[in-house]
Amino acid sequence: MRRFRLGAQLLGAWLLLAAGILGLITLKTAGAQHRHPNLRLEAPLSTHLASTEAAAWRAFPNYTDAVPVLCYHGVGALPASSQLNVSRTLFAQTMLALHIGGFHTLTLRQYVAWYSAWRSGGSYHLPTKPILLTFDDGRSDSYRAVDMTLRRYKFHAVEFVVPGWVRAHPAWELQWTTMRSMDSSGVWTVQEHFGYGKETVSYRRYGTRGGRFGYLSWLGGLRRGHLESLRLFLKDFHANMDWGVAQLRTHLPDYRVLAMAMPASDQGQTTNTATIEPHVVSWLDAHYPVVFTGDYLYGGPTGTVLPYRLSKQLVFRLAMKSQLSVPTLLCRLKDYAAGAPPSKEYQCPGLESRHRGQRRTPQTISTTKTVNPTAPIAPPAAMRRHGTRADTVANVPQAQE
Repeated sequence: MRRFRLGAQLLGAWLLLAAGILGLITLKTAGAQHRHPNLRLEAPLSTHLASTEAAAWRAFPNYTDAVPVLCYHGVGALPASSQLNVSRTLFAQTMLALHIGGFHTLTLRQYVAWYSAWRSGGSYHLPTKPILLTFDDGRSDSYRAVDMTLRRYKFHAVEFVVPGWVRAHPAWELQWTTMRSMDSSGVWTVQEHFGYGKETVSYRRYGTRGGRFGYLSWLGGLRRGHLESLRLFLKDFHANMDWGVAQLRTHLPDYRVLAMAMPASDQGQTTNTATIEPHVVSWLDAHYPVVFTGDYLYGGPTGTVLPYRLSKQLVFRLAMKSQLSVPTLLCRLKDYAAGAPPSKEYQCPGLESRHRGQRRTPQTISTTKTVNPTAPIAPPAAMRRHGTRADTVANVPQAQE
């Protein structure tokens, strides 16, 4: 009897231990699913375009001397009230339209080579109807929503990630294992958005926020606070970007510095300190073969339209927002490919009511030489600190300042 009780107690102990182990495994698995939601890819949506709309895309004129750049943020997961969110249906329709129109999505290496040639007045052979797809913020929800659709059409894309968010926001940001898979997939190229921290900063005592690299931050409280010095701003700016590059080099074997995307699309054009823009733009231009920023329709001072779509130091993109329909994109791309003034795009459907006063008199960005599209630049053979010549894109060790 005593032996039976002892055996029962041992059996109970083993059962409790097994249940505990099973519970730990379950929790660990659940945690892994929470931390790596990007591993569950969404199947492509079945969609179609109206016959007249499809015919308009098929008739899109050929071009080879320009490369429109589309900029996505959220696809499918944010609340519908966010203008940065694009529904999965709209995204699927847009990709179908590009496919029907015969567009060729470039790899980032192709774009860098073309941009380098354009900067130096040379030429680079491109396929007909070239276009570049970019995604900001390294969002796992967007990756889940778009990856299989891109693969369906054999499209290429660029993902701009924030390395510091991998640990700070694991349910939001792509994880390193997924980034490595993306970077070697032939579909994606992973590049730096910025290194760490918030994308915006408070630049007034009452909390008004602006782009992280566009404003001096407000330090301290309401009564005794003050703006940070330009010296402190530049120190943090340089350290932030350098840290991001170091992280990408550590975790992604195939990573090469090819480009970055400006956080909050703000390089200082609406700044509280006029000296920020020339510092930021010049430093980034010296360290990255291509510097992408926001939409040229809102890229000038106080959000005004620019008279050009790219300069020899900045590449502006078409912001893909919830209100930008497929017909609106068709209209904008036609104007882009034809070389029409950017302000003409305000006549596209859905944009007529925005910035009415700027359609006839587009304003220019600040007159600093750092953003002048005709300003002289160093030849493409000039070495850059993080990257190198755009045609070699080799991994060059970081030089010491």
